[in-house]
Amino acid sequence: MRNILGNLFISEVFIPEAGLLTVTKVTVKDDLKLAKVYISFLENKKPVEDVLDILKSKRNLIRNHVGLKLTLKYIPQLQFYYDDS
Repeated sequence: MRNILGNLFISEVFIPEAGLLTVTKVTVKDDLKLAKVYISFLENKKPVEDVLDILKSKRNLIRNHVGLKLTLKYIPQLQFYYDDS
């Protein structure tokens, strides 16, 4: 799922405010209902909180694209977190 999201941010859902957006880690709960997506930015043009708000506003669009690529019983809800490591 990390690769799918990474490719998605490069090719289909571009967020210019984030600069270079990298998906560092994705954890999915056992019941496949929730996925925590950890991201980092390089050369972001806005504060981290603003970029996370943009991602949250595009959450359904991103989830729709992920659903087209995955063959799972459930398409997980996405929660975005900033990875500062």
